[in-house]
Amino acid sequence: MNKPLILVVEDDSSVKNLITTTLKAHDYRYLVAGNGETAILEASSHNPDIVLLDLGLPDMDGVEVIHKIRSWSTMPIIVISARSEDTDKIDAAGCAYLDDQELHLTPIEYKLLCLLSRNVGKVLTHTFITQNIWGSNWENDVASLRVFMATLRKKLEQGPDSPQYIQTHIGVGYRMIKTE
Repeated sequence: MNKPLILVVEDDSSVKNLITTTLKAHDYRYLVAGNGETAILEASSHNPDIVLLDLGLPDMDGVEVIHKIRSWSTMPIIVISARSEDTDKIDAAGCAYLDDQELHLTPIEYKLLCLLSRNVGKVLTHTFITQNIWGSNWENDVASLRVFMATLRKKLEQGPDSPQYIQTHIGVGYRMIKTE
């Protein structure tokens, strides 16, 4: 069986060498692009299974590369970046899909979805969630959390026959249910 084809988009040679050496050691097939223009060309020409993308490219911002690829493809893109700002990461991802339909989420809803999906099957307490989403100043604002969770749930569970993704544990918190 062929391993997935991975497009590595990285301009820093030491980081690029580390990634490609690791991929080669595990027998993955890969392509390399050192800038955004080449990345878009390689993605459109070879249709890789996944893209590993640095946001800081010499010719264009990685977010622009994502937008250009997203205009014609839904291939998975993993951002690899030294940027530490949440806004950079949210601008890069900003998209969540359910059954090939893009979900239009607010930044808070997106953060909640990410937090829950990183902890599938675990009950997350109200305090844990609010501290991770808003910081320690919000730890007792369960009412706001309930509102955001209700709007997120409406967007995920779009009808009576839709699967339930988020389970409420009254007085404790929430849990994302593992679906098969």
